[in-house]
Amino acid sequence: MRKNACVAILAFLMCLSSSAYAQKVLEMFEGQNDLPETSGGIRVESMDKGTVSEFSDSGADSGITLVFEHQGSSILVPATVQGKPVYFLFDTGATTTTLSYDFAKSAGILPKADYPVIQVQTANGPAFAQFGLISQLVLGGRNHAGVSYTVCDNCPTGVYKGKPIVGLLGLNVINRYRVSIDNGSGKIEMFASASYSDRKRDIEPWLQMGDVGAKPDGKGNYVTTVSVHNKAPRTISELTLVLTCTNGNTVELGQKSISAGSKAKFSKAVDASKCMGAGFDIVGAKW
Repeated sequence: MRKNACVAILAFLMCLSSSAYAQKVLEMFEGQNDLPETSGGIRVESMDKGTVSEFSDSGADSGITLVFEHQGSSILVPATVQGKPVYFLFDTGATTTTLSYDFAKSAGILPKADYPVIQVQTANGPAFAQFGLISQLVLGGRNHAGVSYTVCDNCPTGVYKGKPIVGLLGLNVINRYRVSIDNGSGKIEMFASASYSDRKRDIEPWLQMGDVGAKPDGKGNYVTTVSVHNKAPRTISELTLVLTCTNGNTVELGQKSISAGSKAKFSKAVDASKCMGAGFDIVGAKW
């Protein structure tokens, strides 16, 4: 093999080793905002795109309604988790939904020892939290299955109107909707967004990358491979993976299903003159 080809392969592998899947620090206790003052029409916010638009409340766009409660400046929303009636703090500043250790234990969904752990930023400084999975989280009569959560011992707890306050309802649930908060009526209207079925926020923490490689195929390309381990106790029905390039381009490596606890191999020939890999990203994921 020519020397420059060896150097190119080495550089390519070094770029790939800087995986985009390094665990992210979660800002879990910020953004508990006061309710906005509203009057007249409903304002609907797209949590994904950050835009606001008017919307008719004629009922043509089917959604769910949550009748919320105040606790100081915080918003409490009713839910059931694993069949247990609870309250969550509605928190658009929480990246991931949280549950207290005691409640997760009582509901029988405490994380197992080998479940992912992440460093989180709390009001008291850095800490570590473990991921678990909620199979039944009901809001407004609609079940949300496969909701990832982190155990949080320092989250607000207590009892309100006979129901426990168990944690924060975070963006992995909220961002699936366009959300309207009406302070006057005490209601939150939630309408499924265009990306409702994309479960990237719930699935990404459970993925582990390994066996990354790149080798020439004799046609001027490098065959890029990566193994993805699904560590969740739930099958991923669709996972679409892309290679991100240092020049800003992306190359789709394919779409696969991965059973619980199993691995899948993604492989594709990539023109290294057009794409030097910088890592891998999910562009779509579904349970």
